[in-house]
Amino acid sequence: MVAQLLSKERFVSIREAQAGLSNVLAEATKNKTYYRVLRNNKPVGVLIPQRVWEDILEDIEAAASKNFQNQLAKSQQSTERIPLEQVAKELNLD
Repeated sequence: MVAQLLSKERFVSIREAQAGLSNVLAEATKNKTYYRVLRNNKPVGVLIPQRVWEDILEDIEAAASKNFQNQLAKSQQSTERIPLEQVAKELNLD
């Protein structure tokens, strides 16, 4: 999800965000994207739709779980490697 989200990043000035906050959030929700808010062309914040925020929190909670961390540690200790081509085929990405 994160890679998909990062590819949809948009930018809005702080003035535009203040003037049309509802519109910016509606647009972000409609297009499943987020807006980086800029002041003098420097990032000062991020506006994301509620559903995207919930997905991010869910991912963080899952990554913080003891079960996930144990599985990750186990996989990092493994010397078994799966070729990229095989993974792509199994995920129907070829």
